[in-house]
Parts: sequence; C-alpha cells; structure tokens
Amino acid sequence: MTNGSNTLVQGTDYTVNGNVFTINASYLGSLDVGQQVIRFNMSGGTNPTFTITISDTTDTTDTTDTTTTTTNPFADVRENDWFYDAVAYIYQLGLMVGVADDRFGADTDLSRAMIVTILYRHAGQPDVSNLQNPFNDVLENTWYTDAVKWAYANEVVLGYGDGRFGTDDPVTNEQLAVLIYRT
Repeated sequence: MTNGSNTLVQGTDYTVNGNVFTINASYLGSLDVGQQVIRFNMSGGTNPTFTITISDTTDTTDTTDTTTTTTNPFADVRENDWFYDAVAYIYQLGLMVGVADDRFGADTDLSRAMIVTILYRHAGQPDVSNLQNPFNDVLENTWYTDAVKWAYANEVVLGYGDGRFGTDDPVTNEQLAVLIYRT
C-alpha cells in the first residue's frame, strides 16, 4: 500500500497530525485494491484527506531489486560493494542523494542535518512553510532547513537545549536509535 512515495505496511499503525488519529492496520487490510481516500473528521473545520493506493498482495514481482531500474550515479559505489543494492534502493526512493552529484560518501559519517533530512524525505517532505526555525545554528534556505523544522515540530529532535541543533555534529548510535524511534 502506498501514499505517494511512502509505503504503508500491513500490521503497522499510522498516526496523522501528531496523535490525533490512528489508521489501524486492520482497517488498511480491509480496503479494496486501487486508490482509496480516507477523510479525517477533525475539530476546527478542517477535514484532511489521505489518498492511498492499495496494491494487490498476490503480486509476486520482486520490488527490492533496484539495480535493473536505477542507474548508479556514484563513482564511489561499485557493483561488487556489499552495500550496492541498499544504496541503489535508497537513492531510487530519494531518501539519500549522496554528498555530491557523483559521490555517495559511503565512508562518511552521518551528520545530524543528514539524518533528519533522510527522515523528512521518508515522511514525504510535508509542507513546513508555516513552521518556525527554533535553532540559532540552522540557517534559512539550506538543504536541511525544512527537514530540521519538520523534525523539531514533530518532536523527532529537540536540539541541545541551548538554542543549537548541531547540524554538522556526527550522529551517535544512541542518537540514531532515538531519532528512528521518535519518527
């Protein structure tokens, strides 16, 4: 089941607009194949809709093989690298686009700006035009500004508590676990 570039997985619950509504996995599993529109009745006069496409679960096409549908633009990722298929997959999804047009940076540490950008892209890059930038070290109109705004507004990141986000700081394993958990 997909919503744009996002995949909804049967057996998982999804929350819309914070903790306002949860789409139960059993409900998703009951929908017919094809495009479905879900309307959320919310207070305040706005009733957003959520359009999803339900795929036929009997389809046996292997969608994990991205090497035949994606050209590898990265000179530093070779077909015999153990991570080649994973890089092709996340590149095809638009989650990671590399550190340069022709360089993935496989041996580069992830920065806090990089990981929130990946999570923001995974969330479908929702509109953040009405969100404030709470951090004094996050410049406006950078490649990570919208992602940081989204991550802060959705309590994925809280910053260091002194007005700093730490855009270039490396992400530790425990920080990565917390960010994924909060997402």
